[in-house]
Amino acid sequence: MKPWQVVLVVVGVLALHLGLFWLIAGRSPLPYANARRIPLPNFVAKEGRWVDAATGEPLVYREYRVSTRLALPDVWMEAPAPEPSPAPFSLTP
Repeated sequence: MKPWQVVLVVVGVLALHLGLFWLIAGRSPLPYANARRIPLPNFVAKEGRWVDAATGEPLVYREYRVSTRLALPDVWMEAPAPEPSPAPFSLTP
């Protein structure tokens, strides 16, 4: 094989690879990236435990975080009106 033929084959293979990489780079990795968003949890609990050095008493610190967002905004529904409660009764005769 002559040297110019080897150079021609190498340039052709390089051009083919560059073209394929250019086509692949133009595509998005996940077409449904926005649809697969995982919402944050609406309840998180954390706990920390220590021992007070002065008294030796164990300390427990608990933290609770509750979100009021129970559904995505496009899923929210109109809440039905509450029914009126019956009149309270009295304990006096």
